[in-house]
Amino acid sequence: MSYLSIIDFLELCHNYYSTIYTIVFPINSFLSFLWQVDKTCLTNLNECIYTLTTINCVSVAGLCLLPAKKLETYTFPNYLAGLIEGDGSIIVPDEHTKSYTPYFEIVFHIEDKYLAEIIQLKIGGVLRFKTNYCVLVIKSKMSVLKIIHLINGNLRTPKIEALGRMINWFNLNRNCNMQILDLDTSPLNSNSWLSGFIDADGSFYLNWLYDKKGKPTSLQYYMRLSQRQIYHRDSLSYYKIMSGISNFLSVPLRSRLRHRKNDYIETSFEVRSGSYISNYILLSYLINYPLFSYKFKAIPVQVELLQLSKSRNYKLMPSGLEKLNNLKERLQYHNDSNSENARITHLNYILNYFPL
Repeated sequence: MSYLSIIDFLELCHNYYSTIYTIVFPINSFLSFLWQVDKTCLTNLNECIYTLTTINCVSVAGLCLLPAKKLETYTFPNYLAGLIEGDGSIIVPDEHTKSYTPYFEIVFHIEDKYLAEIIQLKIGGVLRFKTNYCVLVIKSKMSVLKIIHLINGNLRTPKIEALGRMINWFNLNRNCNMQILDLDTSPLNSNSWLSGFIDADGSFYLNWLYDKKGKPTSLQYYMRLSQRQIYHRDSLSYYKIMSGISNFLSVPLRSRLRHRKNDYIETSFEVRSGSYISNYILLSYLINYPLFSYKFKAIPVQVELLQLSKSRNYKLMPSGLEKLNNLKERLQYHNDSNSENARITHLNYILNYFPL
């Protein structure tokens, strides 16, 4: 498994997010904690600091800021596949149903209406707004065929079964000649599929405990992904993809069991980036292949938490606790979702970085 070097990580981080948030880190402290993870890119810390000042970096009083630049690594078909597999539906009528034709649905949180509208421009469909969410419904033949073309060969979950049925339906009923391609088995860090999957189904958390003196301790920050264990048709398992994600992040795969109404038992797989190394791997990936949902605000917060967890400055009173509370408030996107500034920030972020 390959990781970003310190220089790559810092440059991508500052270049990508400095237009959305003013991210400013003391060079020595931030490099020191990264140095513990990757000691291979440079021979010593002084050389690392010197290199930072030569990559279009503006250094003021020991602080580092870099201008933003547009990323060129983004792959929309993979992102769309991850989005559909995370919170989308591939709906295919059976052979006796004549009332409708195959179509796609993608569900978005209501705060992601701008993202939904941008994707609508790219693939077509109609947006239906509910109280807390909106649904992009794609039914026209040309739009459905376009999506099939985009995601075929880029799926990684058992939902490939539904795509296969959709392709067979068009071959039989519309004289098409399409072939279902195999699951994508390329490394997860090679494209933006996981970014789409996290945008659809991921969550970011920050918690801590207090010691006897009232100081913060046991800092926990992580990204959580959860998927049912068994696909509803053909008893196909999500184990392969979820274990692949857990292996990529170097964390164990968790199994969950929940009792629902009417004695229904729900089983799921869960992945948490609960370690220092796993959060470093995740952030390295998400800086290359960013999020576009409202969860994009979590990434600069996670970068700062990575620094705090290494320096342990969150234990300092009262500044450490104030910092943690500030970071937790920034994670709660819905607290300021009614603010027009927050919406404009999100829209500008999408317009600046989403591949049109």
